[in-house]
Formats: sequence, C-alpha cells, structure tokens
Amino acid sequence: MQMSRRVVIFLLCALWIAAVAARVSTTSPRDTPYYDGASAMAYRHAMEVAEGHSLSAHDVKAGSPSGYVPDRYRAAGAEVITGLAYRAVHLVSEIDGRPFTRRFIVILAALCVFTAYGVASRLWGSRGAGLLAAFLVAFMPPLVKTTNGREFTHVIFAAFFVSLHAALALRALFPHRDDPGGRMTVPVRMLGAALAAFVLLWVWEPAPYLIAAWVVPVALMGRFDVRLRRWFVVSQALTMLAATCVLPHLLATHAFGSWMVAAAVSAAVAALLPGRARAQWRAPAVFVAGTLLLTVVATP
Repeated sequence: MQMSRRVVIFLLCALWIAAVAARVSTTSPRDTPYYDGASAMAYRHAMEVAEGHSLSAHDVKAGSPSGYVPDRYRAAGAEVITGLAYRAVHLVSEIDGRPFTRRFIVILAALCVFTAYGVASRLWGSRGAGLLAAFLVAFMPPLVKTTNGREFTHVIFAAFFVSLHAALALRALFPHRDDPGGRMTVPVRMLGAALAAFVLLWVWEPAPYLIAAWVVPVALMGRFDVRLRRWFVVSQALTMLAATCVLPHLLATHAFGSWMVAAAVSAAVAALLPGRARAQWRAPAVFVAGTLLLTVVATP
C-alpha cells in the first residue's frame, strides 16, 4: 500500500516526538548537572559565545599551561550554534545553560529521524525503507544513550549534519519523478547540498575526508547524469575551497594545501571533461595526476 506524503510526514513527526521522549527519559549512572572532560570545555566555549565573547581570542584557561585559541584549535561550529541558540532562547526564558544544552542536543539528535528517512528512502526508492531507518534512529539503545544530552561532543552534531548532507546530495543527484519543479530546482538542490557541506566542515574536523569521499566517486563514475554530476562536484569543490579560506580551524591547519582539497579540485576538473575526453582511463588519469601535482605544489 502506497502511503501519501501527509501520512509520511505525520509518522515522521510522531517518531521525532518519540525519539525526544526516549532520550529525555534515559537515566545515567552519573546523575549530575555538570559536564566533564571534553564536553565540559565544549560547554564552556558555548556559554562564552552566548555571553557575546569571541572564540577567536586566546583562552588561557583552556589547554593548560599555555592555553589556545578555541576556534583555531578545533572546529567550533557546534559551540557557536549552541551558544547562539541559548542566547536567543534566553531573551524569552530564564532557563539555565546546562539544561538548555541537554535539551538542544536531544532535539538535534532526534532530528536525525527526518534525515535518516531522506537517505534511506532515496537509496532504496521506498518510503517503507525510510520509515524503518527513522524508527531505528529513534529507538536504537546505543544511539539513544549516546545522544541523551549527557555528552557535548562534535560527533553528535556531525551525525545530524552528515545525514543531512547525504540526504540533500542524494536528492540532488537522483531527482525523483514526483519532485516538484523543473530545471530551476537543480541549482537550489545543489546549493542546499553545498550549504550542508559548509556547515559540516564548520562543526566536524574529519569533514574534509567525507566531502572528498563524496566528490571523487561522483566525478569518476558514469552512472550519474552528466549535468547533475558537474553541478554537484563543482559546487562541493568550491565549498571546500571557500571553507578552507574562511573557517579558522581549517586556516590553522593549512587545509587549503591538503590532499583532500587537491582531490576535490582534480575531481571537479575530471567531471568537467567533455564526453570523449572521459573515455576509458582518461578521467581517472586526470584525477590522479591533478591530485599528485596539486599536493606537491601546495606542500611547501
């Protein structure tokens, strides 16, 4: 039986509410309002953002004994997003920072219900497969325990943005027959996937590897529509280049000259080759040669 879009949306909303309830109702052997370890430092930086302080300033209380600059030391997107959200909520509520952060993490983790549905339904071409994936994300005990708000880690934020990027990328590369719109929706889909990639690069340190893992197969495999492949690969490569020139932690690690960026740029060049130039081994050869050349040139 085919389910209508309204029924699917209703079921997903119900699963999201149930996912939030499952995470809120979990118990922890360490029942304390305080974070510890890396979570405590991430929470501290988030509250600094909420108070209007910049993470680009040197923090002598972090990384003893010399301290460090938080947004250059590691990706700071999770802390900035949480801090700005708390600052907005605090305008209308007197909620304390720790319970807000826990609830914010729970809500964000539960949103993976929607992204998991988007990925699975597009991969298998079935709404039933998407609902099954959403159900597993909502109630699998390891996921519930990890995302119940007791830890504040970048991986929890990455889980949502990785699945969001995958859902938008698959939607852009494999448009469905019942998708509304026409040619004008292609740039919109590609822009959505590019924005998701940029945010992912902002919140998670290993994100450049993931973006490269998306771009290279799409550029070299022949099963994709030529126009969609070029749009996707070029937009993702440009997003990675822009991120390495803007995001502080990527600037600090000189990611602009990394082999991941070289691979993404070379994949874009291979994707832009005309049909005859891509015959047999030419596109992979262009990709490999371009990656090696750019890596060697950028190494100094």
